[in-house]
Formats: sequence, structure tokens, C-alpha cells
Amino acid sequence: MAGQDGSKTEIGPATRVIGDVEAEEDVFVLGRLEGTVRSTASVVIEEGGLVLGQVEAAFVVIAGRLEGTAVAEKRLEITETGTVLGDLAAPALVMLEGGAVRGRVAMDGTRPSRAATPAPSRTPRPAATTGASAGATRRGGSATRSGTTSTQPAPRATPRSGATRNEPVRELPLDPEPGEN
Repeated sequence: MAGQDGSKTEIGPATRVIGDVEAEEDVFVLGRLEGTVRSTASVVIEEGGLVLGQVEAAFVVIAGRLEGTAVAEKRLEITETGTVLGDLAAPALVMLEGGAVRGRVAMDGTRPSRAATPAPSRTPRPAATTGASAGATRRGGSATRSGTTSTQPAPRATPRSGATRNEPVRELPLDPEPGEN
């Protein structure tokens, strides 16, 4: 995948880059990159590589881990070792068995909005230890029954003793409680 003259940019496995990388050749990430990587050619996140931020290129291959967004002008591939926590946009997507995505995928020409992308340094919320509030902290997400997505977070459930839900269910929780629909 190197450029026509054999040139490429490589971020080695023992290297940590904080900032943006722009290239007119293939970029291979074997280490850690915190920022944006743009290439007019390809960006490859190798197995063991980590990008915390945004990837933009004609071709994107994810064999490592991406926490952020990826926009491929032509094709995006997630290998059997690739993991994405964030949003993807590409006209063509190839995902091999074993690859994982937790986010939105757009193949209709739209680009992910930066506001909807989780910040790379964001820490997960601690899990609740009480029974009633444990279900409330796991609710959320943007998948709906109709298959559309929403950029608004799901409303949090408020435990009420003896209360029943009469309003229509609009969103599915990520981790439903046993017995919930």
C-alpha cells in the first residue's frame, strides 16, 4: 500500500503522537496517536495500534483500535482484530468476522458530526451498585426500533415504586434488564 515511489509514514509501536498528522502517502499506525490523521491515500491502524481521535483518508483499514470517527472517501475495512468505538462513514464497508463496532455507520454520503463523537479522554461512568439505579445507569444509546438513530441521549429511567409505563417505548436500552422489552 505504499505510495507510488514507495514512500509511507509509520508511527512505530513504541511511539506516542499527540497532535495531528497530515500526509499525501499511506500512514501506518502501530503505536498510539491522539489527534487527527488525514491522508490522501490510506490510513492503516495495525494490530496493536491505537488512534484516539479522527481518521480521514481515501482508504481506511482498522486492524487495531479506533476511539473516535473514521471517514473513508472510497472504502473502510475492519479486520478480524479491529475494534471501533465511534462513528464511521464510507461508501463501502468491509467487516471481517471478529471485527467490532460500537457506534453509528453511515454509508449514504453523510459524515459523522464531531459533536456526536465521544471524546477520546472520556472516562466511563462508574457502575451503580444499588439494584434500582443499576438499571438506570445502563440505559442510553441511540438505536431505535425503527432503525434510525438519534443524537440525543436516551432519557434516564426514574425508579418509582409501583409505577407502570404507559408511554410508548421509543428506544431500546443497551443492556436490558431481565424481563424488560
